[in-house]
This record gives sequence, structure tokens and C-alpha cells, in this order.
Amino acid sequence: MQPPQAGLHLMGWLPPHLDDQQITQKAASCGLEIIPLSALTLGSSQRGGLVLGYGAVNEQEILAGVRQLVSVFPS
Repeated sequence: MQPPQAGLHLMGWLPPHLDDQQITQKAASCGLEIIPLSALTLGSSQRGGLVLGYGAVNEQEILAGVRQLVSVFPS
């Protein structure tokens, strides 16, 4: 994760072998709304990432969301 300097979003880089579009689709099947960094990038990106919003959720919801997000990553 990259610590935000301001705002209501957090950006996390993925390992090069993971596709941010696939992770986002799997997360959506768990009810998580995540933006793949590739959707915000012009051209092709060498590394995927996830944009996570946290402004409209409380701490308990964030912890639950992180647990759900971890479950969509391959073992």
C-alpha cells in the first residue's frame, strides 16, 4: 500500500504477476467495490494496482473489507 498524503482513497500496488482487472472482478463477487489502476491509466501499465476508497466506511467495515479482499488473492 502507498500511504495517502490526502484524500479518501488508498492505492496499493500488486505483484507483477497479478492482473488488477481480475482481482477487481473477484472482489466484486464478494461485494467489494474496487477500482483497478489500469482503468485509470493511459496506455499499458507495467504493474497493476488497486484504488481503495475509505471515506464512506467506518473502521469495522474497513477491517471486514480487508479480510474479504485478502480472500480473493491466489494462495
